[in-house]
Amino acid sequence: MAQGSTTAVKNLRDFMRATARAEKASRKLVREEYRAVGDIVKEEGAKLFARIDSDSAAGFRTVVRQRGVSVEQRKRKTTGTRPDYGGLQMRLALLPALDRKEEEVVEQFDRATDVICQHFEHV
Repeated sequence: MAQGSTTAVKNLRDFMRATARAEKASRKLVREEYRAVGDIVKEEGAKLFARIDSDSAAGFRTVVRQRGVSVEQRKRKTTGTRPDYGGLQMRLALLPALDRKEEEVVEQFDRATDVICQHFEHV
């Protein structure tokens, strides 16, 4: 995978919008399953960035939204002396983590989608 790219899923936004109309237990299941997919990248990224700044690496969080799953830094800026620090985290940790774990992410996403489909078939 090239630097700066993402793993894209067609029609995920439409699916997430439809899920927002489902009951609470179904919405929770979808968020939990997709969060597990993002956690793969979060854990690898934290491991890669820990050698640079372990405190900052501990601030990575997986977020599930209607537009998809992302891994973000949740810690606030402390000094503001490094305006490129977010880009540094992306270049040295998160994008390489996605590159390394791409196959595992795709497999986990497929498994999560199967679990979600089974849930909606039985609801």
